[in-house]
Amino acid sequence: MASQSDTGRRKMTPNSKALIELRTKCAMNQEDLAGRAKVSVRTIQRAEAGNQIDLQTAQQIATALGVVPDAIRMDEELQRDQAPDEKDLTRVTLLPARSARSLLDVATACDECRLDHEVDIGPGAIDAAIELCDALGPFLPVLCPEDINFNGSSDDPAKKLKDRIRLEATLSASMEQLREHGIAVFVGSYVDFIQRPRYDIDEGCWSTRVNQKHEDVKFGIVRLGPASSLQLIARVKTEPIPF
Repeated sequence: MASQSDTGRRKMTPNSKALIELRTKCAMNQEDLAGRAKVSVRTIQRAEAGNQIDLQTAQQIATALGVVPDAIRMDEELQRDQAPDEKDLTRVTLLPARSARSLLDVATACDECRLDHEVDIGPGAIDAAIELCDALGPFLPVLCPEDINFNGSSDDPAKKLKDRIRLEATLSASMEQLREHGIAVFVGSYVDFIQRPRYDIDEGCWSTRVNQKHEDVKFGIVRLGPASSLQLIARVKTEPIPF
């Protein structure tokens, strides 16, 4: 890991368009951002013009905007500096879920959705985090579920709606408690072009055929992160297009 002095000497090229868009979204002018990032207005002007800045300055500006430094970095430079095992990873932007309903809308529209975290969960937030996981977990779609129901659900529409309303209420309460402890729920999705597993009744397992066609499969990510961030960046491995 580079020392702070090494970080200060290394340079990066800002993505001026992304930087300006993020500043505007935060309702800040250049003077506001400079003050919050503890840098000069001239530094902000140079960064928004696409001139190189050191990594320490980039970290300060990104923190002031509530994002990670990669979010304000030129894509070409980011790809060049990535480790060999990271260059094939796809960057997925995760945005804060504004409500339990919006969280469920994104998560349940996927073929599979995973739940994780990238923030320390202190003692005061543990109960709320566990409650959210317990409530949300069973509703997250899984590409290859262990329990197979070939008859479909027998629930009537009214019961499904009532279950959804109860779930939203539980998630809303948990999300509010987490926000009080500086933790937010972020959500995002991406599409991978893969061979979708099929359930083999005879073998009793999920599998793919050798010459099976590839198709778009939608994956989701629900992640607990710092409430001060405007977005999180997840890096995921996707299949290369087979042609």
